[in-house]
Amino acid sequence: MLRIVLIGSGYFAERILDIISTLNDCKCLCINAQENQWGEAKTALIGSGDFAEQVADLGRESEIEVVGMFDGNRPKGSLVAGIPVLGNDDDVEPMFKDGVFDAIFICIGYARFDLKQKLYERFVGKVPMATIIHPTAVINPSARIGQNVLISECAIISKDCIIEDNVSIMPAALLSHEAHIGKHCFIAGRTAMAGKVTIGERSFIGLNSSIRDHVTIGHDATVGMGSVVTKDVADFDTVFGNPAKSRNKTRNDMNNNMLNNLTLGGVNS
Repeated sequence: MLRIVLIGSGYFAERILDIISTLNDCKCLCINAQENQWGEAKTALIGSGDFAEQVADLGRESEIEVVGMFDGNRPKGSLVAGIPVLGNDDDVEPMFKDGVFDAIFICIGYARFDLKQKLYERFVGKVPMATIIHPTAVINPSARIGQNVLISECAIISKDCIIEDNVSIMPAALLSHEAHIGKHCFIAGRTAMAGKVTIGERSFIGLNSSIRDHVTIGHDATVGMGSVVTKDVADFDTVFGNPAKSRNKTRNDMNNNMLNNLTLGGVNS
């Protein structure tokens, strides 16, 4: 075993220690956050669109058994990417009680934040929710991760980060120390957050975005692809560019009335 002495004892030295401590702790596959245990579980997906297929692929790579999907707009027994449709959302609780699966994962992409939250609130506390972590992701032991969280390939979650429930972290995203991600957010691939960034609920951070340290992004905000965010972003605001500037637009919510009447059909990212 190699023994190492660090020259220095400041923040960077602490980061080196954190990295060393994670080297043998990054092969976890699935967490049932309600039981606060690492382990594998038979998982059923809520939704059957593009994002659900992506989650199913990630689950296979992580050796998680995906036993079925729930979607009200597909025939029961039909196959999506080789996975059977078990029924609609009304079938979730009875089939859980029958032991068909151990946990669910809500697979709603960034186009349907309201539906993502609605399904989470329907099932939280009634059916266990899995958190799926790809084995190539690097998770600092001090990070706090909620339930129904997806952490994709090569994502890095640093010291003292907080990821609340129902959040999607896509491939190669970097969350630096003490980042705090609110519920129902979508963090696209290769997003880079400096230290102590805060993201409010239901916010979308676009592909290849960079966010300066100590920045707060409000709830229901949108950061466009490739943006460089150097200042706080207000609730409901849309920003993009380098540096990112407000476009005085809010996220398009024309589907809100429709979402109130949807079950699970057409759930795509």
